[in-house]
Amino acid sequence: MDRTGEPLALSLEAQSVYARPHRIHDLGSVSRALAKILISTLFEVKQKITADKPFVGLSGRSVLKKLSRSRP
Repeated sequence: MDRTGEPLALSLEAQSVYARPHRIHDLGSVSRALAKILISTLFEVKQKITADKPFVGLSGRSVLKKLSRSRP
């Protein structure tokens, strides 16, 4: 809070999906599954999970809708 009582920072719960590209061994099936879950294109998912990075974020607004619908 600042000196007038207004919040300076807030904590928000959020869901995210990430991948560790170097640990993915079956690129085809993983890409297809993630594209379906994330409501994304196969090309976009493959592009991200083949990145030369140790960690990549995959989530977006659509993943939150999909995950919330899949919960009981």
